[in-house]
Amino acid sequence: MVGYDAALLTGFKHATGDIIVTMDSDGQHNPEEITDLIKPIINNNADFVIGSRYLGKWNYRYPLYARVGAYFIKAFFRALFLQRVRDNQSGFRAFKKEIIKILENIRYTGMGFSTELLFEVAYNQLKIVEIPISSNPRRYGTSNVHLVRIIRSISSCILNYILRKMKNKRQLLESEFNFNQISTKAIKNFEMADFKTDFSQKNIHIWNENLNLNQGIETLAILPAYNLENVIGDIVKRTNYYVDKVIVISDGSSDKTYLNAKSAGAMCPPHTNTRGKGYAIRKGIEYSKVFKPKFIILMDSDGQHLPEEIPKLIHTLKTEEKDMVIGSRFRGILKTSLINRFGNVFLNFLSMVLNGKWFSDIESGFRAFIAKKLYNLNLNTNHYEIDYELLLKSIHRDFKITEVPITVTKAIPGITILDGIKVALFAIKKAFLTKTRR
Repeated sequence: MVGYDAALLTGFKHATGDIIVTMDSDGQHNPEEITDLIKPIINNNADFVIGSRYLGKWNYRYPLYARVGAYFIKAFFRALFLQRVRDNQSGFRAFKKEIIKILENIRYTGMGFSTELLFEVAYNQLKIVEIPISSNPRRYGTSNVHLVRIIRSISSCILNYILRKMKNKRQLLESEFNFNQISTKAIKNFEMADFKTDFSQKNIHIWNENLNLNQGIETLAILPAYNLENVIGDIVKRTNYYVDKVIVISDGSSDKTYLNAKSAGAMCPPHTNTRGKGYAIRKGIEYSKVFKPKFIILMDSDGQHLPEEIPKLIHTLKTEEKDMVIGSRFRGILKTSLINRFGNVFLNFLSMVLNGKWFSDIESGFRAFIAKKLYNLNLNTNHYEIDYELLLKSIHRDFKITEVPITVTKAIPGITILDGIKVALFAIKKAFLTKTRR
């Protein structure tokens, strides 16, 4: 083993004292700033300190490819660990000597070592702090960075931590709540007890007659909602006109979303904690089994999707004998920002590369399913990845899928650039796991 990583690891083995400082020896870093670098560790304010040229000052030309690379590493790092590190490639850092123990898990990816060390520190939930430093032009030696090698090593590093984080999240989800362990009978009893509290004694008899679980219904809509008290009532009333039942999962809303949805005629299973859109949809799907529907509509409840277009999706399911119909914003009318359009096009292209099939709107939340087909999908995600997971697993199950144009006349703030990055990471991870299993 030779190179940057080998040199550092050799130094770590021979280090003495309680704090280790690393710095480049080409004149870029100032030894006089070591005192400032170790101060947060001495004061027990940090486990790992990074000297950041972006917080301080630097008076030389930093290559464009290096800045772009650092930006993408920052984006992935923030998506995975919810922390912001501006100068993730800084070689001027200090950390407690005991951190050397975690290096046993590092794969030593050459010039990607700085990235891997940072990711491993964050993965182990150690406290990271950045302080400003002054960075000088290189006075000795030359840069030995091979662009292709560093891209390959850093990409490998990032993918490794994506998989590790996803594995941990999946284990946490399975231990927290396993949908497959919920029996239909238990859901029925729990749902009936909750529903009856919404009706007077006079109406209970009528309610029980209408809720004939053996007979089933034709169409049911599932609407995840979070803090939408001003619009949820109108959406539920308009949706009820086109379907037989509406289930609203108020995802731990702090306003009157839950009450307003019920007042408008929706079925609202209790849901006190905010878990995310994916969790809410999965819960809605499980509760929908009580009603034995033939068709299920999934749609957002923030006003972006028009309930008046539900018949269009259901008609396509029936007449074209499809298993899933996607309401495509890009085939219809969409008013949104340029950055949102670019993000969606990028995700559509990424999906085509990974799955070999083109869809114009893989992140559309307006969809219709044959209920029996939807129930066969084993869904796991909790957040905005749910829309892609629904499509991906439908493709793997050989669903007959088509798109119809829909109208979105106003863009509602919700999904962020960070959410888009998480969806992209999820797509890459799923494609990687599928290929390795084959």
